[in-house]
Amino acid sequence: MPEKHATMPDESKPGRPPGSPNKEYPEVDADAPRCRAFDCQSTELEVLKRLPDQWYGGERNGEPYTVIVRRRVRCKVCGSVMIVATYENRKKPRPPKTRSKK
Repeated sequence: MPEKHATMPDESKPGRPPGSPNKEYPEVDADAPRCRAFDCQSTELEVLKRLPDQWYGGERNGEPYTVIVRRRVRCKVCGSVMIVATYENRKKPRPPKTRSKK
């Protein structure tokens, strides 16, 4: 039986084989949310609370989205509080499987 070298893949180990290429991910042009105060316009925002996601499909700026994510944020520069909405395209999670009683 031949000896196994450190460079040979081990069949018992799960995962990607050595030397396989990385997956290409699309780049997204996203503008950072800004403070809405007229004289501030800072991008330094602190998340105070994440509000419940709203599953709603549509299109914004030519890009599809499936969920609206809202966060209550505070500007670190001027201290104003606002709700920032972002639009994301992701799969809806499956509900957990329930056991049936027999």
